Amino acid sequence: MAGRKSVVRWRDWAEWQAVHAGLFTDDLHEQQRAVARVAVWRSRGEVPISISATAQLVEIGIHERMANHHQHAIGGSTRSYMELALMYSSAIVRCVNGLVDCSQKGAYAMAVSALAQRIGIPLWIVDLRHESTHNQLPSLAVLRFAAQHLLAWLRSNYWDRQEDAIRSQVRKVADVVIPRLPSQEGASVPETPLKDALDADRFRDILIPLLVDGYQYDEQIFPTGALFLPAYLPEPTEFAVSETEALAKYPKEGLIAFILELQGVWRSSSASLLAGVCQKILRLAYAEVKSELAAEVELCFFWAKLLVSNEWRERIKFAEGPIEDIYRCGASMLALSLSPSFADSSSLVDRLRTTLRGCKGIRNHDVTITNSSFHTQSSEAITENAWILLQEWSPSPLGSIYDYSERGFDGLIEYSLDIDHLNQDSTVFAPFGAQVDCDEDDQVDQVMKTLDEHYEQAITTTLVLKQAVHEHVIHSSHSGESRKVLPQQEVERIQNQIEIW
Repeated sequence: MAGRKSVVRWRDWAEWQAVHAGLFTDDLHEQQRAVARVAVWRSRGEVPISISATAQLVEIGIHERMANHHQHAIGGSTRSYMELALMYSSAIVRCVNGLVDCSQKGAYAMAVSALAQRIGIPLWIVDLRHESTHNQLPSLAVLRFAAQHLLAWLRSNYWDRQEDAIRSQVRKVADVVIPRLPSQEGASVPETPLKDALDADRFRDILIPLLVDGYQYDEQIFPTGALFLPAYLPEPTEFAVSETEALAKYPKEGLIAFILELQGVWRSSSASLLAGVCQKILRLAYAEVKSELAAEVELCFFWAKLLVSNEWRERIKFAEGPIEDIYRCGASMLALSLSPSFADSSSLVDRLRTTLRGCKGIRNHDVTITNSSFHTQSSEAITENAWILLQEWSPSPLGSIYDYSERGFDGLIEYSLDIDHLNQDSTVFAPFGAQVDCDEDDQVDQVMKTLDEHYEQAITTTLVLKQAVHEHVIHSSHSGESRKVLPQQEVERIQNQIEIW
């Protein structure tokens, strides 16, 4: 966000939000993916204790759920009572110690209980930490309850607060954008210059998504992109809409003036806007465009044509840096449209390719030449399992050139959790449906039948023992064999102990 810069382990805040949602979902596989993503973050360096502790507690819950799953792998061992208790106690101790250590600010160390109270952790969890470390291990039920309480505390005091901070940045950017949009009722004259209100990160990560899509980081500001508000569009129709009809009441000059104001503050404004509208066209190419989106699609092409035209180069006064950014962005978008993901191209993709190829600077750019060579050889190389020779190579320092094609598409590569050979573990689920052979089905049935028999036998033995103790106590009190008769509360305590064992 704005202000002091710090290095984080996640790619962007959208990835952080995905992990947040995955850790606190009920979907077991989504939780596994979130925990695995936190493990990737740890491999890059130290992560905040709140993230690490959350992932550890969630991972233990995953192990417990998988161990109790009825369709575990053949011969898979379940987690024992002591094993789960040790895992929970270790995670709780590390969580409390890590959270409390962050609060040690003075020259002299304060008591753990005092620091825990200061940050809102209950004293009984601190006592549980002490018992787990120095005395008898608490019961699994108590440890499980403490883990659930810590997860709730972490979500309330870290995850939800950070989520609110992320979304508040989107609202702040919207407060800067809305007064500058043309024909906005009740819009005030902007007093704060863009340079003072927004930094480079907010420009690229928040402002451009608001202009193109109307939302960012799950915070919806506009019903659609700020450049495509319903007030700017013609009435919805069942028929195709031409570009002329889409521009009938479109405040073109007012929006162009706003984009030029952005360009005067931020060099890559035009290039980032071009990337945004091109990616929106490519996203719409996956699905059939509905009639109500026809005008919006035409306006996307209007902006794409304008930003790569000679007219726009004149408007930005032929500035060398912004023009080079536009060429490189257009070449990246052209290469993306030629990728195998869009092999079965639709009319929208073909129109976008034609628009981008119409610009000589994009058509002859090094990125276009390199990627064209790559895609020409890729199919043969994949078949022959061979290396691909690149005809051009543009060296640059790591991180100095921004990749415009990465926005709008998920760059994370995840392996399917249903592929057993990628995770050879005793707690991996057995495959479902047609993947399970008849012999394996019979073996699973036999294993489950044996487990059921052992369970029923243990229950029967426990009930018999409980009844015997009860009858012995009653008989002793009636026969007068002992003047010391156990009270009812003590009898119930003994019976409960028998049930636990």
